[in-house]
Amino acid sequence: MLSGVDSGILAGALLVQMGLIAGLLVERRRRRRASKALDERLRFETLLSDLSADFAGPDIDDRKILAWLERLVVFLDVDRAALIPVSPSDSTAYGVLSYAPPGVAACPRSSPRRNGPVTSSRFAEG
Repeated sequence: MLSGVDSGILAGALLVQMGLIAGLLVERRRRRRASKALDERLRFETLLSDLSADFAGPDIDDRKILAWLERLVVFLDVDRAALIPVSPSDSTAYGVLSYAPPGVAACPRSSPRRNGPVTSSRFAEG
């Protein structure tokens, strides 16, 4: 049979163990979140590295751009992506290269058009 002192020590030890277990579970959850965030950042940095490498050379064509737009749509989990070439001299947009998965309307290929004044000034600023 346990005395009052022994049962108090036992109860205290159990409380300490429960606290330690709870702390370990919280720490485990934090580590999983941090690991997931690091994995996502590594995936993004790898994507940017691949993108930079693909567009570093002179052999850039529409097929390569469209393939990258598709890859970006999948990676970013968006419904479509577009690249709008803009003339640096007069901020006129020429055509649109876009990708959208089947069943999603792509951005229309447009004739040259003027950007709005806010967009034009933002392009001019870089």
